[in-house]
Formats: sequence, structure tokens, C-alpha cells
Amino acid sequence: MNNVFINFTLNVTANEVDIAPYSNNLILDFDPTGLSNNSASAKAWTNGTYHLSVSDNFDWYNGGYGSDTTGDYFLVKSGTRAYFDYKMFVSEPEIIET
Repeated sequence: MNNVFINFTLNVTANEVDIAPYSNNLILDFDPTGLSNNSASAKAWTNGTYHLSVSDNFDWYNGGYGSDTTGDYFLVKSGTRAYFDYKMFVSEPEIIET
């Protein structure tokens, strides 16, 4: 069996778009920095006005708070849910049956 190799060059340039998080006049800012799954208070996160709750089947072992080489994060695994008690809209959305 012969091995076939292809060499190619890829030139990548930096993106000029600023992707920093929006921070002006935030109503709800959920920042997982420094939080861990080992803290009961982190699992019951609140900013004093709004609260985080999760589904009964939330996977705190494989999801939740974590950290990697790019920083801290909060991971919601497939099939589980995380909720904030902040209403984005003034009223409930109208359900239109089709």
C-alpha cells in the first residue's frame, strides 16, 4: 500500500471584528468566572434581582461551570435546560396555531 501526502499552505489573517462582550447598560450579566460546580451558591446563582435555575436532569458532572485554555464557561448539555427568571419581552408571546 502506498501512502499519498498532499502539502498545502494556508495563510490566515486576523479578523478585524471586535467580538468583546457587550457591557453597556446590561440588565442581566451572567459571568461564570471563578464559579464551580462544587459551590452550592454557584448552582443557585443570583445577581440579587434575577436567578438561575436548571432542569431536574441538569448534568452537573459533565456540564455546568468549567474552565479551559480560553477561560471560564457555563455548559448546558443536550437534553438539559438552564433558565433565568428575566422576561425579555414586556408581555408573553402570542401563540398562533397553524
